[in-house]
Order: sequence, then structure tokens, then C-alpha cells
Amino acid sequence: MSKQINYYELDKLDASAFKKSLDLSIGSIGNAVDRACIEAFNTSFLDRLANLIFSDENIPTFLLLLARLPVLSKDFEELHQNNLEVLSILKKLKFFIDLKIRETLYLLVKLSIAAVDEEGASKMDLGKFFSFDPKAPEASQIVDLKFKNAVKEKILFGDDPDKRDHYIQEFERLEKIEPHSIYPTSIYRQSDGCTVAGKDSKKIEAVMSTTLTSSIRISSHVLAFDNN
Repeated sequence: MSKQINYYELDKLDASAFKKSLDLSIGSIGNAVDRACIEAFNTSFLDRLANLIFSDENIPTFLLLLARLPVLSKDFEELHQNNLEVLSILKKLKFFIDLKIRETLYLLVKLSIAAVDEEGASKMDLGKFFSFDPKAPEASQIVDLKFKNAVKEKILFGDDPDKRDHYIQEFERLEKIEPHSIYPTSIYRQSDGCTVAGKDSKKIEAVMSTTLTSSIRISSHVLAFDNN
């Protein structure tokens, strides 16, 4: 009897369920930003936003769903072909577990804007709100860690062991079905593979594939005198 090893076992894309989760998350992101602006008294805005974002019911569910999906696929491209800014952001957010929290917050806020105003999001400079200033007394402790490290070190959810355990279990699950989402060699590449072997493993056949993605933006008259 032959043996088979599948190295990746991603979820299949359910377009309707994904769209619903995305829409719920976009609404939650806006609410979290509004609350962070009001409640960030004794901590920095970004630290407060991080706690609100990852304590929300909708956003973490959406991010974990995204981490399990083949975002570098034709079906996923076609689903978001009418908003390429959203598509570009989602490709990066798939790897939120290995990104610094600061980067994930930036991408989430940009996502919430791009979903309603693609052109506005592509022109808007949000970087200044998420850039690191080591001289600032309110320099953030949480947001400059990778998400997986902040959870494992109990900096996030230190007072909520159930939620922390839930994330740890999701990390362990992803290590088996999509290890690249936890330990990406590149966020612009997705791999797949399968190995089959005979009963005594003296005959082995294998297939491997790599999918690359790129984002291209074309600008005109960049060096023109009237281009501000």
C-alpha cells in the first residue's frame, strides 16, 4: 500500500463566507480606531488600537481564516479583481502572524479605507501614523513585536488565558496545514507539494510547485515640475 504526504492542506475558498467575514471586519476596524482615539489616555494610540483589534470578535476570526486560504490563487484574484488595492493588502495580511503588530495595524486601517475608496487609499499617506519614533516617550511596547511573539510571551492576552490558548492552538494547527503562514521565507511566494511512496519506500515520486505574486503600480510624470 502506497504512502502519501501532503505538505500543505489549506482551506478551500468559500467566496460568500469570506466576503461576509471581510465586511464584518471592516466595520469592526473603523469602530476600533474610533475607540482608540478616545480611550488612549495612559497608553499610546497604537497600543490601545492593538488591544481593541485583537480582542474583537470579527477581526481575529477573519485574519485566521485568511491565513488558512490560498490567497495566491486564480480564484482569490478573481474574487477581488474589482478592487486591486484590497487584493494587494489581503495578500500581505495573510502573514499577519509573522508581521510586526505595527505593520498589521497599518494594513488593517488601509484595508478599511480601500474597501470604500480604492483610489483614496492608494494616495493616502498613512505611514506617518504608524512609523516608529524611538525618541517619543510614548514609544509602543506591544506593536513592535511580531504577533506570534506577543502572544507567546503573554504581552497580548496575558490576562485572558482562554484567548491566548486559542491563538496558540491556531498557530499549532497552521504549522501542520500551512507552515508558510507561520514561518514565511517570503510573503510574496506560496509553495505546495506532494510525495507518494511505495510500501517499502524504495520508490518515491514527488511534485512541488511555487507560486509568486507581484504588485505593479505605474506612475506618469513623476519628475514633472508641477507634480507635488
